[in-house]
Amino acid sequence: MKKIIGVLFLTILLQSCMTYKDINYEEIDTNRKNRLSITVKDKTGVNHGRLISKEQNRVTIETRQGEQQTFSKDEIVKMWKVKGFCFIGCVQVYK
Repeated sequence: MKKIIGVLFLTILLQSCMTYKDINYEEIDTNRKNRLSITVKDKTGVNHGRLISKEQNRVTIETRQGEQQTFSKDEIVKMWKVKGFCFIGCVQVYK
């Protein structure tokens, strides 16, 4: 039981150490394979994945399970770019 609580604490701590940047559809850099988090209308939850392609009116990401998801520009509510691990964010959360 203590191991499960320890793993959950570590997972929550490391998740809060990630930094995210709110971006617009036009700001997506297609030259890099960015990690994106996308909130979509009419669906619950946030979709996470690596950018595969961006076209005029839609964006395609690949999830960790290997499936591709395509979203139109109109159905995207909010989009974040995962910038990476931030040690200072971990220290602030730990205090």
